[in-house]
Amino acid sequence: MKIQWLAASAALACLAGCASAPIEPQDASRLSRTHGFVQAQFPIMGPIDTLPGLADTTVLRNPATRAEYKLRRTEAHGPNAHGLWVPAGTYELPSFKSRAGGAFDVVVVESGRITDLGAILPIHFGDDELGTAIVQHPEVAASRAQAVAALAPHLTQRDPLVWQPASPPRASHVPAPSSDKGLIGQILVAHERHMNSAPINARLKAASTNEELLRLARTAAAPGTDEVGADRDGNVYWGAAFGQVRKRSATGEWSSVDVGTLQAITAVEADGEQLVVGTDRGEILAVSRDGGSRRKLASLGAQRTILDIDRVGARWFIIAAEVKPGTVALPSPKVLWYEVHTTTNEDLSGLKLLHRHDQGFQPHIVNGQHGRGEAGVKTYFVYGFDAQPLQIDLQSLSVATPKTPALLWLHVAPDRSVISAIAPGGALTKAYLSTDQGSTWQQIDNPPYPVYDMQFESPTEGHATRWTRGGMFTSELEFMRYDAGRNTWTVDHTAPAGCMRPLRNAQRSHQFCLTRGGSVLNWVGGTWKAEFVAN
Repeated sequence: MKIQWLAASAALACLAGCASAPIEPQDASRLSRTHGFVQAQFPIMGPIDTLPGLADTTVLRNPATRAEYKLRRTEAHGPNAHGLWVPAGTYELPSFKSRAGGAFDVVVVESGRITDLGAILPIHFGDDELGTAIVQHPEVAASRAQAVAALAPHLTQRDPLVWQPASPPRASHVPAPSSDKGLIGQILVAHERHMNSAPINARLKAASTNEELLRLARTAAAPGTDEVGADRDGNVYWGAAFGQVRKRSATGEWSSVDVGTLQAITAVEADGEQLVVGTDRGEILAVSRDGGSRRKLASLGAQRTILDIDRVGARWFIIAAEVKPGTVALPSPKVLWYEVHTTTNEDLSGLKLLHRHDQGFQPHIVNGQHGRGEAGVKTYFVYGFDAQPLQIDLQSLSVATPKTPALLWLHVAPDRSVISAIAPGGALTKAYLSTDQGSTWQQIDNPPYPVYDMQFESPTEGHATRWTRGGMFTSELEFMRYDAGRNTWTVDHTAPAGCMRPLRNAQRSHQFCLTRGGSVLNWVGGTWKAEFVAN
């Protein structure tokens, strides 16, 4: 499955913890006499495209001395925790202003005491505006308790100061190309008039409290994963930010299932009456389809991102990886290594490491089709990394690596009758089909470069998506169909300019378009129609 929002949030992750040189540890026993410990949570999540010029929200500034202090990652206090001992006094977060444009709520620091800033969450308002919610949450309270326990010998008071601004800070403007104009704009306006309700982004901007802002943001979180979960009723599920699973019903209604975490949901598997989901902090959780019950199943460690969860018969497969955040200059994150874990226990207990790929593994940028698994008749395929796909025998669990062809993207048809694959190589990209579960491959005409994805439902019925040349904001996404009689590809329809990426339906084929503003269009009846309007 794809972690689409990772590239977007890389700048956020870097601002919340990247360093160009080793940082000397602080001596708490000495500093606690004159300093207090400031802690905040920065969950790695973000909007659906990169945000150049993003302000650094990890910096405290003393308004009297103008001295600045940057919070450091402190994973001992929780996977998203950042903290620092700073001199007692009153501070401001210079990146925040009140909605009226004046000073924002100050932060008070007392010597020998913890000041908890809560979770600081970036929220995309659409187009070029980025808001922030500052909230308390059970995960924040748990991290605060960890900090109190770890720093107890140095604290004069165990009761922390909790920072709770009454209202959100003013939104900031982030330069970005305008995209929801033209045809997309007309489609969204028509839908808004039909529904007679304000777009969600307008309500986000009007939210008067941080809690209201987060609540609304959860309902509007853009689908963030490429692979979907689909249940027997035709509902489709995508992972999203703010602990949300976006749900589309069989009749086209959109809603959210709250998993109860601030972590981003990076993998979703529908399993009977429950959804089994993975997070960008290595946790595996179960939630009922209506969100009524939740429980933690397993954790693979905060340094791992869960890329895919699959149930094949009685066996579970979990694909996890370490993903290195990018920098402000190079925001695309990179996969450093990946692992495959498995168990046959219903509750995913007893997960065992089946394979780890790190020797000779070239770190690479996360993009469209990286990091997933799919089951054939007798084989579980792991692909989408800059390495040959793995073939895991479903009976013996033996792991093999085919030598030819050099495939990277791979899809198994819903009825498992055919496997389609791409060997990317720019203008030399090659496409293949296998009707014997990957034992042999037949080369076919490849979709025109640059290919986004290709998938076959049968040996003669295939679909592909490709970007026309020009780039994300100046090119269009074409939906293509395979002509088996002529062994060639033809354009079936084109997404409006401003479509950021396609979304899959319950059959795992691309059918929907996600706009930069977070709205969803559906290709139905030979035309694009709005199903969910965010802006």
